Amino acid sequence: MPKRSLPKLIEQLDQAVTQLLSSGVMTVQSGEPELLPLLHIAAQLRQLPRQDFEARLKSDLERR
Repeated sequence: MPKRSLPKLIEQLDQAVTQLLSSGVMTVQSGEPELLPLLHIAAQLRQLPRQDFEARLKSDLERR
């Protein structure tokens, strides 16, 4: 596998995360397997904060 430059990897990661955020679908092209762990993290972070946390925080802040 040829080594790619860091800016190229960052650009590919940015495109993949943008696609994940807009469509909810995580795709990695065959030449980008090193991005897969980072995309898994992005997918997990996309679901945070949970709605119950937001509701509790809002309630706590309004009480104060």
